[in-house]
Amino acid sequence: MTHCNHRHAPYILAHLALIVALAATLAASGHASRDDSHVKWVHGNRGTANKPLGPPVARPIVIWHGMGDAAHSEGMSHVASRLTAALPKGTLVHSIQVGRDDNDDRKRSYLDNLSQQIAQVCQQLQSIPAPAGFHAIGFSQGGLFLRAIAQKCPQVHMKRLITWASPHQGIADVPPTWCKGQPLWCGIARTALRRGAYVKGVQTRVVQAGYVKTPTNLEAYRSGNLFLPDINNENNVVPEYAKQIMALEKLVLIKHADDSVLSPPESAERFAYLCTSPLHG
Repeated sequence: MTHCNHRHAPYILAHLALIVALAATLAASGHASRDDSHVKWVHGNRGTANKPLGPPVARPIVIWHGMGDAAHSEGMSHVASRLTAALPKGTLVHSIQVGRDDNDDRKRSYLDNLSQQIAQVCQQLQSIPAPAGFHAIGFSQGGLFLRAIAQKCPQVHMKRLITWASPHQGIADVPPTWCKGQPLWCGIARTALRRGAYVKGVQTRVVQAGYVKTPTNLEAYRSGNLFLPDINNENNVVPEYAKQIMALEKLVLIKHADDSVLSPPESAERFAYLCTSPLHG
């Protein structure tokens, strides 16, 4: 039965001990054969990304970074390394990358067609040798996107999901703190969102537009937002979405107590509401 629990961290390294402790609970049984000729793996650090790792002894762990980060950044590589050290020897740790390299990956965390990105990752994860399924950890928007994968891409067989300060109920505002580390790409995204988040051209080009939810204009949100109302079953109810969430062995939602990025911070834990309504229709 799905477990709806709560908590997030823009400060990944400061909370790594908790991540690893949670991830240790993910190390369920599940052996797999492997053919990784077309898949980039993260195992310990970036330098070992494409080296043979031997037969896995547990379900793989998939991680997805947040806004302004990259699959093989220093922080995400450290997360992967710590997970590798904490989990059974040979466990695969795959860091989702949608860009050509870290620079492109970081850019596409702001400027991209979100629906196409979800479809791309769905295809990517089908290449993971995980006949018994895999477990997933998502940071910030990466957690929301992994939930979308669980709901819309059942063929990848996600088993357990931890999301860390993820905007499951969207964001009501785009705070200036977003752009401290990435003033160019983030600045472009923030300006576009402020001027017209629900304009189709913005919805299909700015990633964060997919989870903007203005509480003062919910009608415009439901009619103009192409992503969040869909996966939250706020327009046309898709029973399969609820079925896939309830099929997860574990669902842990983490809210960061001092979140200065997510607006409102409570969005990270509101999925408990979706466990009864409106997700179940």
